[in-house]
Amino acid sequence: MASMVLSVLCLRYTHYDVFFLTFIVAFLFSILYCVDLGSTLRDLENPRMWQRILGFVLGVPQALLGLTSMAIGLAMVVWVPYRILAEGASDYVGGFGALGMGLGLTSFGAFWVMLAFRRSYTPEDHEVDHG
Repeated sequence: MASMVLSVLCLRYTHYDVFFLTFIVAFLFSILYCVDLGSTLRDLENPRMWQRILGFVLGVPQALLGLTSMAIGLAMVVWVPYRILAEGASDYVGGFGALGMGLGLTSFGAFWVMLAFRRSYTPEDHEVDHG
């Protein structure tokens, strides 16, 4: 967070574009940090009320990222067959690589939405004592 503030101040006074790129990179890392912090808070054994609420709130960016990824992936999955089959466009050179990328984005998004608001699975939680 401090690098975001410093980069904005440096950009304002020096007008170097490197500081804008520093801000963008720091912003992306802050989103990933919030996702990781939310996951850590949801995995606590006996969380307090504020930890539960904060863990839920920090799951929202993860769910939004997953939904965005799913929407882009589904758009790609629908677009490729439409361009090839429905329009019969002979000038379309996209191919089926975009279809595979769309399926990957859709599955990635579904995975992130699924994990956004629940605790992570640990094998120790589900072990059965046989002895």
